[in-house]
Amino acid sequence: IGTGLEVSTLPMTLTGSDIGNYTLAQPAGLAADITAKELTIGGTFTADNKVYDGNTTATIKTNDLTLVTKIGEDVVCLSAVAVFADKTVGTAKVVSLTGSTLTGDDAGNYSLSLVGAPTTTANIASAVKPTPPRPPFNPGVVPPGEEPIYHKLSFGPLFDPDWGWESPGLDLDSLSLR
Repeated sequence: IGTGLEVSTLPMTLTGSDIGNYTLAQPAGLAADITAKELTIGGTFTADNKVYDGNTTATIKTNDLTLVTKIGEDVVCLSAVAVFADKTVGTAKVVSLTGSTLTGDDAGNYSLSLVGAPTTTANIASAVKPTPPRPPFNPGVVPPGEEPIYHKLSFGPLFDPDWGWESPGLDLDSLSLR
């Protein structure tokens, strides 16, 4: 692989009945450019489903990918990297190859094209925190005759939400912390 590489020829000769009318000078100073051969990806792969984690990374579960148009016994392998189309929760989300690279003794003779590369689908599940177990109820926090409510309590953007008991008649939005 390179540009302006020196090229040599085998000695050239003239043939035919009129060779005496001609002279042949051997060419000199020949140069050529040799570029990497482009490989594409064929075959199939599957990806693991995952729980939402805020990024698009995907884990390849089964890999039956192949390099198309590799020459002979050249030693070149695909190091495949997969990503979800986006990071949001959903089912049958497209997973494609990206950032994949070539490795092996002959990898430098090739380039990799992801155009037309296989894709697959996988799911991103919601990362829902389970409701914690209910603490013992203190009857002193709910007026007589009302049913207590157990739910997530939020105390504004500066505090992490927590779970607890609330009286239906109590307006938590009007409370202030001092």
